[in-house]
Amino acid sequence: MASDREYRIAQAVDSVQKGQSMRLAALDWHIPESTLRHRVLGTVNIHEAKEATQLLSANQELFLKDWILHEEVCGRAPSPLQVRAFANRILKEGAPPGENVPTVGQSWPYRFIQRHPEIKMKPGKTLSAARAQYTTPGAVVNWFKLLQSHITKYNIKVDNIANMDEQGLQEGETRGGRVMGTKVTKRAYLKASDATFWVTIVEAIMTSGWRLTPVVIFKGKSLQAQWFPPKFPP
Repeated sequence: MASDREYRIAQAVDSVQKGQSMRLAALDWHIPESTLRHRVLGTVNIHEAKEATQLLSANQELFLKDWILHEEVCGRAPSPLQVRAFANRILKEGAPPGENVPTVGQSWPYRFIQRHPEIKMKPGKTLSAARAQYTTPGAVVNWFKLLQSHITKYNIKVDNIANMDEQGLQEGETRGGRVMGTKVTKRAYLKASDATFWVTIVEAIMTSGWRLTPVVIFKGKSLQAQWFPPKFPP
C-alpha cells in the first residue's frame, strides 16, 4: 500500500540522517536507492507534488471523504453530482468574500476516487426507512434460526422450499443509480421516504428450479376488472 511505502521511505530517510549509508538504508527498508536519494535531497512524493495543483487541499479532501462514508452509513450515499456540489460548497466556504471561486468539473469525482482508494463507485439501491431501521445483523441471524426451527418442526422437504424476493418501487423515486461509498461493500442502500405510494414486485423460485410468474402489486381504492388477465396459465 502507498501508506506503507511512504512509512518505509520516511524511516530510511531518518536512518540516513542519523549516519547510515544510503545503500544500506535502502536495503534495510526495501526501497530503491534512487528514490531514497531524491527524498533525502528534498523531493516530495507524487501526491504532495500534485496537491499544489488541486482545487481542494489535502485536509478538505479528507473531510469530503469522511462525509461520503458518513452519508453512506446514514443511508444517503451521495451520487457523483452530489459530491461535486459538496466539493464546490467547500471551495466557496473556504474562499475570501467576493473572490471568484473555481469549481470542480464533471469528471472530478472520478479523479477523487483514484486519490482515495477507500472510496469507490457502486450501484445504489433504495431501501424503505422502516426496513433500514430494523434490518440489523442480529435480526437477520434470529430470522434464519426461526426459519430452521419451522423447517425441522414441520418436516418441510427441500423441494417444497421456495425463495421469494420482493422489490418495492417508489412512485417518483429517482435516487437509485451509481453512488459513491466505501469499497468494502458492493452496493449502497439509500433510505427512501415513506410519504409516497409504492409499487411492489414479488417473484419466487423453488429449489427444484421451477419459478412462479412475477406479480406486480399497485395500490388502489377499488378493484377493477382490467387489472386481471382473463385466465391464468397453468
